Amino acid sequence: MTEVEQSIGGDLFWLSSETKIPRPQVIDPKCSPKHKIGLQQLSFANGTIAGLLVHYWSSHLELLMVEDLLQQLPETIKETVVSRNVCQKADETAQLIMEAHPYLSSRFEGIIGLQLPMESVKRYFAQMRS
Repeated sequence: MTEVEQSIGGDLFWLSSETKIPRPQVIDPKCSPKHKIGLQQLSFANGTIAGLLVHYWSSHLELLMVEDLLQQLPETIKETVVSRNVCQKADETAQLIMEAHPYLSSRFEGIIGLQLPMESVKRYFAQMRS
């Protein structure tokens, strides 16, 4: 992702609650969340970056879920440092997707683009409960 960061000249995303914005931003008024909720929200350099990152995070979450399932096979049932790291990375990735939801859901394209990533998050949390 550093190549993408270099091409746009700054951070790809940041927490909306941060008082210091990483660099001067051109805010697309069509990508402003219509509602404020009490959860952390992410802001993005632009809508294309937001869509790209959410799909990247979704794919990453899918891989982490498979890795977690493989580690639960009978011969590897013991909890290891590796499995704890996988769970932590999966939690962080699911959180990023959820924090991007308000930004992306403010546009039609974002709502369409969020469908598969949100399905991954839903399956991840269902897997964690079982």
